[in-house]
Amino acid sequence: AMTRLILIILLIPLTLVSAPTRAQLGPGMLAITRAHVCETADAAAALPNGGRENCVETPLHDIDAQGREIWVRMTIDSEALPNPAGHPRAVAVSAMAASSIYWNGRLLGSNGQPGANLATETPGLMDYTVHLPSELILDGENSLVVHMSSHHGILRARHPTHVIAIAPYGSVRTGILSYYLPAIMSAGALLLAGLYFLGLFAVERREIGPLLLSMMALFAVGQLAAESLRGLVAYSYTLHIPRLIMVGVFGGAFSITLIAFISNRFARHRQRLFLAIGALPILTLAPFAPGFDAKPLVAMLIGSLVSLLAVAAPAWRGDVSARVTAAALAGFATLVVVQNAEFLNRDFFFAVCILMGALFIDQILILRQERQARDAATRRSSQLELELLRRGIAPHFLMNTLNCLSEWIESDPKSGLKLIEALGDQMRSLATISDRDLIPLENEPDLVRSYLTIMSYRSDVPFTLEVQTPTGLLQIPPGILHTLAENALRHNHYAEGGNFILDIEATDTGHNLSFTTPPGGSSRKNESTGKGHAYIRGKLQQAYARTARFETGANPDGGWTSVISLPAGSA
Repeated sequence: AMTRLILIILLIPLTLVSAPTRAQLGPGMLAITRAHVCETADAAAALPNGGRENCVETPLHDIDAQGREIWVRMTIDSEALPNPAGHPRAVAVSAMAASSIYWNGRLLGSNGQPGANLATETPGLMDYTVHLPSELILDGENSLVVHMSSHHGILRARHPTHVIAIAPYGSVRTGILSYYLPAIMSAGALLLAGLYFLGLFAVERREIGPLLLSMMALFAVGQLAAESLRGLVAYSYTLHIPRLIMVGVFGGAFSITLIAFISNRFARHRQRLFLAIGALPILTLAPFAPGFDAKPLVAMLIGSLVSLLAVAAPAWRGDVSARVTAAALAGFATLVVVQNAEFLNRDFFFAVCILMGALFIDQILILRQERQARDAATRRSSQLELELLRRGIAPHFLMNTLNCLSEWIESDPKSGLKLIEALGDQMRSLATISDRDLIPLENEPDLVRSYLTIMSYRSDVPFTLEVQTPTGLLQIPPGILHTLAENALRHNHYAEGGNFILDIEATDTGHNLSFTTPPGGSSRKNESTGKGHAYIRGKLQQAYARTARFETGANPDGGWTSVISLPAGSA
């Protein structure tokens, strides 16, 4: 079944590659492919009855009015014109330029005002359509002349002229919009999924995976919005380059976030390495790719290939989720290479839906497993909490403490009073924290000190706690350090007392809490099993899922060090 799923994921991109793409102009249009470009200040030279000096036959996409004023001359046979039933004809010009359109020497309309320089030009719309009256069309040859200039662009474009066509009125914008319509419809699902995972992260803040997944979805929606803006809004040609820049920015952000998510999911221990491998070329190479379409394409190709590299090892080991993700990434990379600019314009969003769908399902399964593990940990922790509380006020503990108390009252009433105060502090602290998931770390040493004070009076030897580093704003599950201290005193014999040490160290991934017990003589030492350590592991699992760790081991001097690793965000 899994093999079939992977094959389906790989075949979907191939169907997109083989599927015919809808022409952006749509049916019933006559698109100009070549024209004579005349660079002259003499309007008469470019008009139908003028000369053709300084005129060069040029493919449409090489017509460039940037930084100059040109006249574009075309000859059109009336028999080649579309004859839309019930719709007037129009001349459509899509170019980064101000333009005036002439038909057989008569001005049809102006899009802004072309000029010889920045001061004389008034910028026009990127996509402009003007009505072509039927009575102006002659039998046989007709002359179409477009006067163009472009002095207000912030950057140069490789192909600033996109379309010159005769078409049914309004069909050009409709064609652009219908071209993007399937992708726009898919954006709704991406937006909802992005908001869902963003809300999930805001509520729980346990794992960064939902946040990265949400960012990927929102970046993809942002890229779609920038890409399809042309079909939704009539904007000045001066905004075309900023729109293309936004497409590139969103494409690069999506690619970097993709690497971050995949490496966090499947190669967390090497996440920084994969981010460096991917982000560096995306930020340094992609911006210099030729043409605005190539920049996001290069970023997406790098992102998908580096992500594929990050998931390769677990996929090779047989991880089912890794194999499905690898198949989706391979299909995504294939589309980037094969479809090229067509992929960026429309099929990117279908591919993103397929890729994100696989990642959404995987993330939901992870979250469900973590929730089940937390529920189980909560049940275990609740049982161990009761056990811890019972151990703190167990009859033998109270009996031994009270016996000690009676002796101190007879021999040293002041010390007896201090023992009563310490016992009261211990009972109040245990009752206060027993039903809380997390407490400030600064409260935990007080609980340990009250317990060590009681044990000092009972053993008639001093026990102290030294906190070597400020606790800051960290939070931990209650009773963890208390349990470590209790384990040490239960499993060791300290003839001369001892000093317990708490040290806190900031790491790249969070904080390490090191709790060191003094050397003590015992054949049992501090065992790594038992209810005390089970309580610690259960509370960490409940509070931090898989992101916290608990390790313990003996020191060369006979002491014992336990290290609790808390994730970033525990403050």
